[in-house]
Amino acid sequence: AGFTAVELLVAFAIFAIVISLSTTIFLTAYRSQRSITELITANSNTYLAIEQLARDVRDGRNFTFGGQAGCPQQDCFQFLNRRNVPIRYYLRPSGGYHALHRVQGTSDKAITAENINIRRFRVAHNCGPNPIRITLNLEVSARGYIHVADIVNTIQTTVATRNLATCLGS
Repeated sequence: AGFTAVELLVAFAIFAIVISLSTTIFLTAYRSQRSITELITANSNTYLAIEQLARDVRDGRNFTFGGQAGCPQQDCFQFLNRRNVPIRYYLRPSGGYHALHRVQGTSDKAITAENINIRRFRVAHNCGPNPIRITLNLEVSARGYIHVADIVNTIQTTVATRNLATCLGS
């Protein structure tokens, strides 16, 4: 009529092992879910920046690319928008990470969110017969969460201009 001390001790040990394993599984699943959420957020924010850039490029003309006048660094390109206002995109270090910036007139603003680190930004162009095609290649990682900082996602897209654009200095 009752349990012995040994039986209670064994039952308690089994209970402790089950709780320990359950906690480990739960914490691993929680970290994985949080990592995936961080990566999805970083990718979504990057795609929004690329869409803004693509809208500008489609209506652009008089393109110059990295290493040419107005864009001394390789990770840069500029052009005139439909209102003849110069637009420049470039990669800029900012507080331990790199952000994609858009310059219009005197306004120089980051177009990527602070939770994104653009590790590489390359622009390739085909200035052959119209339309001009510009290929953007970005290597992106998420910031702010240690478990995803070393995961790099490569995003590439090609945008064609809508008008008879020109490449300067090509």
